[in-house]
Amino acid sequence: MKFFQSITLTPEHCPKDLYGRVVGMAPNGQRGSLFHLEAKAGDEDSGIIVKKIVALCTEHGLDKIPGAYSHMVDRVYEQSDFEAAPLLMLETQFKMFHGAQGRDAEGRLSLPIGQAKPSIKVASIYPQPWVVVSSEVRKILESEHLAGLQFGEVLVRARSRTPSVGFFWELRSEVVLPKMLNSIPYPETPFPSYGIVDPPFHTVEPHYRAGDLKSLGRFDAARTFEPLGGPYPYLIVSQRLYQHCLRSKIRLRVRPVRIEQS
Repeated sequence: MKFFQSITLTPEHCPKDLYGRVVGMAPNGQRGSLFHLEAKAGDEDSGIIVKKIVALCTEHGLDKIPGAYSHMVDRVYEQSDFEAAPLLMLETQFKMFHGAQGRDAEGRLSLPIGQAKPSIKVASIYPQPWVVVSSEVRKILESEHLAGLQFGEVLVRARSRTPSVGFFWELRSEVVLPKMLNSIPYPETPFPSYGIVDPPFHTVEPHYRAGDLKSLGRFDAARTFEPLGGPYPYLIVSQRLYQHCLRSKIRLRVRPVRIEQS
């Protein structure tokens, strides 16, 4: 894994001598009325400078002054990072269905026929965390006998026809994960909703305790206890499911899940 970092300072919130010292460390960071320096993934020299500037800002108490500076760190994943993680969270997929018509009385998703192209293998339902797969992909996944993975019917609607089923299937699971170690509730939402905190990273990862997961036994698909960023949980899948998809040329967008041993 590599990291992208950036640091931004505004001179009006920064002591003049400190601001001059920072500019002297990286003159190329002076951009008009502010200082902004980026360290691309793999640029270790710029990364060291960013860390030194952050340390200086903290030393001078700028971390207690709103708007004085901002420091961002983001993970830049490599394929080996995805293949090393025991669990992975399904993210928004490369293909998305827009204009989905919610669920019927039986809980089935409803898709407009104009977007339900037979070439689509995996897709998300924008803006929700729901993921649907084609019948072909369902057969591939079922051949591996994955524990905890279920398939919900999806309706494909045309204006003047009876809705069709069997073209796409929603990925589901009745296995519910324990609470994350790093989730926080959003108290002001009209429905239960949580976020994930993982400072100082911009791209956050769910964290679980190994002992909490052990009680679930073996599973290849499960849903988060927390509804994340909205009223719905996300799906988390095993490395076994992910590897089966790789072998079958099924592209999934995922994010590694961290498992704490203590």
